Amino acid sequence: MRFLETAPTAVVIPVHGGLPLTVQCLDSLRACDPLPVMVIVVDDGSPDGTAAHLAAHYPDVHVVEGDGNLWWSGGINAGCAHALEAGAETLILLNNDNVSVSPNLLTELVRLLDERGGCVGATLLMESPSGERLIFACGGNINWRRGGTELRLSGRPFREAVEPVSECAWLPGMATAFAAETFRRLGGMDARAFPQSRGDADFTMRARRLGMTSQVSTACWIVNDRSQVPFGFDRRLSVRDLFRGLVVRNSNYQLRSTVLFFLRHCPPRWLVPSLISFYAHYLYAWLKTRRMEAAPAARASSA
Repeated sequence: MRFLETAPTAVVIPVHGGLPLTVQCLDSLRACDPLPVMVIVVDDGSPDGTAAHLAAHYPDVHVVEGDGNLWWSGGINAGCAHALEAGAETLILLNNDNVSVSPNLLTELVRLLDERGGCVGATLLMESPSGERLIFACGGNINWRRGGTELRLSGRPFREAVEPVSECAWLPGMATAFAAETFRRLGGMDARAFPQSRGDADFTMRARRLGMTSQVSTACWIVNDRSQVPFGFDRRLSVRDLFRGLVVRNSNYQLRSTVLFFLRHCPPRWLVPSLISFYAHYLYAWLKTRRMEAAPAARASSA
């Protein structure tokens, strides 16, 4: 499938580095079922020559360049603004670490959006070490008693997802679609409050406040490369890492964006307990990593 200069549907992909992933993502989109679509890559100051490579090898991709300070929400806003100027009526958000997509991804999201309105998303998958495809997220729920946002059905085998379409409280921005008018009404992503994390949840939750729904389909999917997570718990973390996770922008646990998100969306009676629960889970996850390297030594000493 060739991407068009102008089309009713625009795919917006913000990137900062990760050129091999971007290429893999674009090639997956080319293999999708035919749909009149333009693709916009927002290259936010990538140090790996992303813009030059795309100009040479993907001339049918729009490239919007940033200076490295857009982050995710700013990149989405820049890409969507470019799409609106080009006449797009439907916007689909992807990440470049969406390394594989179902052939019907674009057509299914457009069909579902035309049928149901609001915001719609695909099921996000990840691959286990054995190669089995597991659900990373089938939309998201809110549980203020347990610390706020949760990923629906995370960790379950994809074959267990039986509902073709279901409603959820919010949608991750890795494969989400909405009308251009929705973007205009909401004023886009709140790049100031949520430059990286929580911008997607905040956007779709604000849409729900305006009476729109968030729907997720299991009929289309993307496979996300989880090795690209900037701050995870798959290795032993130091005390410095613990505090770093509270301040860096690309951490889901950054204090500033987390507190702003809870102030905006959490019921007042749950605000303090929910924040305590959220960071208690963070501390527990960090403590678990502290045993990763100590366990082999402990077994050796007891032998």
